[in-house]
Amino acid sequence: IAGTIFTDESSKPIETDENGTAVIEITEIGFVNVQATKQTSEDKQQYDTAETLIKSVFDPLNVTTDSPVKFGDVRVETTATTPVTVENPNPTPVDVETEITEGETVFGVNESDSTQTIPANDTITIDVTHTPFQRGVSSGVMRITVEGRDVQSKQIELTGDGVSPRLE
Repeated sequence: IAGTIFTDESSKPIETDENGTAVIEITEIGFVNVQATKQTSEDKQQYDTAETLIKSVFDPLNVTTDSPVKFGDVRVETTATTPVTVENPNPTPVDVETEITEGETVFGVNESDSTQTIPANDTITIDVTHTPFQRGVSSGVMRITVEGRDVQSKQIELTGDGVSPRLE
């Protein structure tokens, strides 16, 4: 709104662009009080303070480990573990749930890694396991979902090759 001045809770003016749109840097999800004052030629007209719900424009999680995660050759009935690194580029912590959605009989996630909180602007490591029970190629899918978010999930493909145990 042209000619309108927005102020935050500390009465500090919030800059507006040429269209009168106020831009506020969001560092926390929740509520914020915003005061609007319209400057007229004669005086100021102050509007009631509006409590505004701030919803995060959520950046997707970054999985910094390549997909597919390749376990390579793993001896039958032994377990190989590979770390998968997930980054939260957001200014607030997020809770994530990790599950194997395909190939769950041979791939797994440690129980302690299945639900975690990623701190703001930080990373976590999820240990993924592959335990082949027979020779041959195995494939699976791991899904990482941000709890409470509709579309915030990443799928990572998993592959491994079960090989015969060594004869000694």
